[in-house]
Amino acid sequence: METNEFSLSHLSAIQFEEFCYELLQSLGATRINWRKGTNHKASPADQGRDIECTFPRKEVDGRISTERWFIECKHYKAGVPPQKLDSLLSWANAKRPDVALIIVSGFLSNSAKDFLETFERENRPSYRIKIWEKKDLERLTIGNPRLLRKFQLCDSFPWLPQVHPAHLYFFRDPPLSTLDYFFDILDSLDHEKRRTLFFGAFLCVINPLMGEPTDPERQTLGDLADRPVNYASFRTKCYDLAHIVAPHFIVHAVINEALTSAFRYGDKTAAEEIRVNARRGLTFLREKLQTQPGETRSIRGAISGLEESLETLDERLHSGYENYCFLCEEVVAKLLREPIKIPPDVLRKISL
Repeated sequence: METNEFSLSHLSAIQFEEFCYELLQSLGATRINWRKGTNHKASPADQGRDIECTFPRKEVDGRISTERWFIECKHYKAGVPPQKLDSLLSWANAKRPDVALIIVSGFLSNSAKDFLETFERENRPSYRIKIWEKKDLERLTIGNPRLLRKFQLCDSFPWLPQVHPAHLYFFRDPPLSTLDYFFDILDSLDHEKRRTLFFGAFLCVINPLMGEPTDPERQTLGDLADRPVNYASFRTKCYDLAHIVAPHFIVHAVINEALTSAFRYGDKTAAEEIRVNARRGLTFLREKLQTQPGETRSIRGAISGLEESLETLDERLHSGYENYCFLCEEVVAKLLREPIKIPPDVLRKISL
């Protein structure tokens, strides 16, 4: 199989159940019982759940208890419809586990999610209902190379060719940067460009308290902060932190935050996934518009925002990738070239 992204579509229904079984095992599940019961491609004898297991749970007093989980595995190319959830919920109502988990290889349909919300609201079940969709499975599996190899879930990452060499060098061999050198570089940047690239880092370092919005359509995060979130405050706070934290550690944290954010907003390989999610959101909002007329204004506003987001997606990703490359070339690459200054006492020892 040749694929460039995490995918479960090549697995049969039984292989998908086996993958779920081994994933649960890798996450710490015990007493796992795969209720396949036959050699058929499906599991007709599973009595409403494909897998049973227990998970240890640490209580507030330090004691360890166990939770009983019922798991239903749904391998669908399209969204899983609500009627396919009845058997698990019926069995859970009868046997009362602690958790009823639905694992889907793709995603639950909006109608299925609405069905579950209504079911929980009207029935208040004694158990918790959890949903793991494809993105959850990718997140839970990505650190498990054995599972990735065994089930051929991904051969490479499609976004890898986009990673700038300076980003890779910084990741492999981060420099012992000084704050003075770091801020000499940042001082030379255009004000707006610097704010675009480092606003997330400004928030993390300054760490302001955030108030409740009074005008959500116009207020920004900076407007809600209880103190200025700007470059000057960020610079001052970094030097203050350097009295208790190594300066190079501060620089690494700031650069890693900036690189992560910039690459995420410039990842062109995510375009199709973003489109699919946005269209799914539009479908949900349009259906909601028909059933909740009292919220027409806010729903129409959300629809308009999603439609505009779809129209400008390619342009935004292109701009985001240019910002990412600028960060790598004008900040990260220069940090990698900072000359190492050896303290005089170390120099004396070397010369002896």
